[in-house]
Amino acid sequence: MAKERAKVLAVVAARLNSSRLPGKQLLDLAGEPLIERLFQRLQQVAEIDQLVLATTADPYNQPLLEWAEQSGRIAFAYGGEINDVVGRVDAVVQKYGADIVLFCCGDSPLIEPSTLSRMIAALQHNPAAEYVALRPAASGKTVIHEGFYPYRRSVWDRIVSTSTTPEYREHVGLAIHSFVADLQHVYVDEPAIFSCVQQRISVDTIADYHFMHAIYRRWYAEHEPLSIVSLPWVIAQLQADETLAGINRNVQQRAPGQKPLRVLVVTQCGEQVGLGHLARSTVVARRFQEQSAAAVTLLLQGDQVDYAPLALLPKTVISWGEGLRETVTTWLEEHPLDVVIFDLAVIDNPAEFSALLQQLGDKNIIRVAIDGLFESEAWLDYIHVPSFYLAPQRERQINPEKISYGWDHYLLPGVVTISRWQPGRRLLVMSGGSDPQALGQQWPTMLDQQLTEPMEIIWIQGPFAAKPKIAANSHHQWQVLKNPADLLSIMANCHYALCLYGVSFFELLQRGIPTVVLGATVEPQEMAALANEQVASVAASPVAAVQHLQALLDDTDLARHYHHRAQALMGDKQGADTLVTRVQTLTGKVPT
Repeated sequence: MAKERAKVLAVVAARLNSSRLPGKQLLDLAGEPLIERLFQRLQQVAEIDQLVLATTADPYNQPLLEWAEQSGRIAFAYGGEINDVVGRVDAVVQKYGADIVLFCCGDSPLIEPSTLSRMIAALQHNPAAEYVALRPAASGKTVIHEGFYPYRRSVWDRIVSTSTTPEYREHVGLAIHSFVADLQHVYVDEPAIFSCVQQRISVDTIADYHFMHAIYRRWYAEHEPLSIVSLPWVIAQLQADETLAGINRNVQQRAPGQKPLRVLVVTQCGEQVGLGHLARSTVVARRFQEQSAAAVTLLLQGDQVDYAPLALLPKTVISWGEGLRETVTTWLEEHPLDVVIFDLAVIDNPAEFSALLQQLGDKNIIRVAIDGLFESEAWLDYIHVPSFYLAPQRERQINPEKISYGWDHYLLPGVVTISRWQPGRRLLVMSGGSDPQALGQQWPTMLDQQLTEPMEIIWIQGPFAAKPKIAANSHHQWQVLKNPADLLSIMANCHYALCLYGVSFFELLQRGIPTVVLGATVEPQEMAALANEQVASVAASPVAAVQHLQALLDDTDLARHYHHRAQALMGDKQGADTLVTRVQTLTGKVPT
């Protein structure tokens, strides 16, 4: 009688309460949730006999169980400790039985079916083999695969019995390193293509999701809806497109057992303060997530706003009337912290705020300010000034060990590539998140009068700003975009810009766009220092700004000089990296 084929049980471990990207398994990938895309790939593996989702029974993960029921998938809700992944998976193994256990991470939607088939088949065809592994590539490079581990049942049982610490119980397979050398191996050869690029293909952060979203969008724009994304095709895309490869290149993988830095970023936005503080804070939050594998939450005080970079960040939103001290104190009762970062425009009660800083210090929590709170220096550990300029009197007053600034301190989204600037007729106009100087009522008429040659003008209407007043008979071609999600791409595709001094101005410089900037409400010394840098045309009034713009349009050499000068000063410098490194040093949690 022929021996029965070994039963293969695939267990997908998934929870929605990730510290860096909560709810990631239900995020959309070309019309289906990430977890569905993963299951579709596993269904391609003929050797798998049963496929089960292993999650937890707590209310937070009910949406995953509902997805499984609606999709006809088998799911198991584990009632034990939520971080006991080994126990959760083993409960599934005990319930359904298996000769081979295939453990799969629930955040890896590019698991390669052909590789899994070869590994499982190798165990099935070699009864003496206890453990299967991919043969190291001849080139010495690591394979691109992430998120799966096939184990013979005897090996799985040994992992369970050996995983006796919380660290080992949370990270499946960590215990195997203590006895893997004793196991009889069978090696599987892998096509060379899978080791020719180095790229993260699991989803732990917002950058990882953006990368995966781009991959899936590209694939289904060219392929049938029932197809699965080809991993060799993904590799070819990465080799051909540096921008795609760079989306999540700098994400730091959290090592098993690594205790994440716990960070709260406190910021504000609204009609009176605009979007600048929030824009910087989202960059900071993401950089801590990606560069230091930190668990970051954004505490946003202010008005409701539709701001795309905010969408996927873990966050809490409070109104202007709710006190920051009470909110942060309450947060601390349930969420231990290592660092609190403040990027604030308004402090209603300075005494209460000082008391909050002292309270945080008493708990040995690092206190950081961005671009302000100079009067609170005594209760701060560090002030990061995202500017090339610091007023001399400030520099004299503050302990130099507590403060830093410079062109490499700007807190801006990263740029992968910068196109060589060429003259053209596309003008970007930005008057600020709330248009505090009512430029929407002034500049359109001035642009009609001053710029005689027709222009393609893209007016960015901030989320708290009124619509610009554009004449029906204007000789320019106008496009008004309210708070567009793809603003950075729009910037990169314009030839010139006219804007208010603020975060967006430096985003334009970062992309090498020749710009006229209005700084009417900024200290004259700072604007004079900016003019001396010869990086943009600096105007003191709305009228002067439009006049400077006409002069810039007439002087291609000057525009090209601004492009090159901006690149020399800003280039690929990342102020958020400077901030992350400083905070890691202050906490003593510097990566090795």
